[in-house]
Amino acid sequence: MNSLRFELTDRTPKIDFDIKTGLFLISGSSIPEDCLLFYKDIFNWLDDYIKNPRPKTKLELRLKFFNTSTSKCLFTIFKKIEEIKNKGLETSIHWYYQLEDTDMYESGLDFQQMIKVPFKIEKA
Repeated sequence: MNSLRFELTDRTPKIDFDIKTGLFLISGSSIPEDCLLFYKDIFNWLDDYIKNPRPKTKLELRLKFFNTSTSKCLFTIFKKIEEIKNKGLETSIHWYYQLEDTDMYESGLDFQQMIKVPFKIEKA
């Protein structure tokens, strides 16, 4: 299994899921035309990763903006991270926001309430 990397575009975030370290990064803006099509490869990759995860998995989100369709895809990703935690392995989600971006802060709070994984909300 290889790491998963997508370059940042105007409409899609940078994806850098490092298989060796278990550090996964999603950064930029996420407003793809077809959200499910964009995130499908990420879901599939995570399904494979879940079969043999690292002892520690950390997901960092450094998003500037995302649309409603993306929020559903992020929730799916979070649930997959939760599956890893349910195997007894160390997992964490780190949600970064800009100080003045109250919408992104509140989105982090909403997700934090829905997920049973250590979920930290921090200023970028």
